[in-house]
Amino acid sequence: DESKSWAAEAARTYEIVNDLYGRARAQAIEAAALLEIAMSVRTDSATTNSPRRAREMLESARATLSSVAEFHAQRHELHDEALAQNNIGMAYYLEGRYDEAIRAYQQSLSIYERLYERPRRAQVLQNIALVEYELGRLSAAVPRFRQVLELISRDENPKLFAQVLGNSALANWASGNQDIALRQYGDSLALARTIQDAYEQAVALH
Repeated sequence: DESKSWAAEAARTYEIVNDLYGRARAQAIEAAALLEIAMSVRTDSATTNSPRRAREMLESARATLSSVAEFHAQRHELHDEALAQNNIGMAYYLEGRYDEAIRAYQQSLSIYERLYERPRRAQVLQNIALVEYELGRLSAAVPRFRQVLELISRDENPKLFAQVLGNSALANWASGNQDIALRQYGDSLALARTIQDAYEQAVALH
């Protein structure tokens, strides 16, 4: 909540000083904060209007992010445009609108491919793979996870590598590839122990 408030204040201040790029970045942060707030509201079972409030917040975040993405596209600020598109995908994903999430993710991915941004490509591919898995499209999810593992290394980001290994293992298990799944879970567990990540250890063991 505080992040959203400060970002909104920053956006207003940037507009006063006619810094349009700064305003767009602040608006993107405000929308990202709104996504987090919507997630917490959606799981609040104390009030019956929580799902409606969460949906309204996600719609508001998407509207802001779409405006930000268009602004950056007009100025050929590709990195910022891709980041906004990825977050639009997240907003659709959180609402369960999976096909629309994939389309937004793919727009982000195509930009990152043009920029040769390997870590960002991996992030978006992981997002797409998770959606494909949740839709039951295992034949699409498994190779996506394989692509991600080819783009990142355990030395650069061991925590992310362990997470992707675990997700890939889950998709392989659901596809009937038990041997591959067991090997990936074992590798994820060993890596999680090395970096002392108790959560990822628990996921792998489970």
